[in-house]
Amino acid sequence: MKYFVSSSLVLIILFTGSGRHAEAEIAWLDTYEDALIAAETLNRPIMIDFYTNWCGWCKRLDQTTYRNVEVLALADDFVCAKVNAEGVNFDRNILKKYNITGYPAVLFLDEEGLVIGEVRGYKPAKPFLTDMEKSLSRYNELQAAKAAIRKNPKDVQSAYTLGRTYLMSGQADKAKKYYQVVIDEDPANQSNHVPDVLLELGMIHGQTKEYQQALSYFSQFTEQYTMHERRPEALYFTGVTFYMMQNIEMAKKSFQMLVDEYPSSPLSEKAKQMLVKL
Repeated sequence: MKYFVSSSLVLIILFTGSGRHAEAEIAWLDTYEDALIAAETLNRPIMIDFYTNWCGWCKRLDQTTYRNVEVLALADDFVCAKVNAEGVNFDRNILKKYNITGYPAVLFLDEEGLVIGEVRGYKPAKPFLTDMEKSLSRYNELQAAKAAIRKNPKDVQSAYTLGRTYLMSGQADKAKKYYQVVIDEDPANQSNHVPDVLLELGMIHGQTKEYQQALSYFSQFTEQYTMHERRPEALYFTGVTFYMMQNIEMAKKSFQMLVDEYPSSPLSEKAKQMLVKL
């Protein structure tokens, strides 16, 4: 059944896309599910616009940005879908999945539904086109990473790209899997990705209240990368984690270290506020 549905969608997209510039319209599908099927079949990224009937900025996006000649031309490289977020048959769990709280919300996705870019709210054609171009570039990078990781599961750059993309899409478990590859296969940090991975893994575990694991990653960061530009973040989140564990003395120590070592950091002010609170 999926084959016939996919074939129909492909014909619709290819046919309408070939001659629509004269009418200045994008060929829109109308469901999230159809967009995923078409994207997998056509090997294209998705541009999906979540709107409501009462949204004035949604109408302005239709009347201006989506009628721009350059936007229309680049839209041919995407599977485009326009979904009423208040439609009768719309699955509102999609809004939760992508943290959509306002409209218009335009997401750029791959065939798995992974986020490769987004536009929250109205944007005129020129900056919107830039977001389209960046998303298309990220899509190509992501597809290359998927191919590379299938060929070599220990490929560090591809693992980092996949981990970052899964994290951006709210799939922390898959992100952890690929981030761990970066740590295991690049102990000397030749990729320059290890510090970012350590920090992000610490925050992932902190959000799920796995505080000891979070501290382990933050500690590795602060001890190994003493000159890194993100070290203030590691110190701050170390303090926050100790605070959540009700280890007040260690929380104070971490916040004070941040204040002493990085007095001009924006996080230093937050650390001072925490010290007053403690």
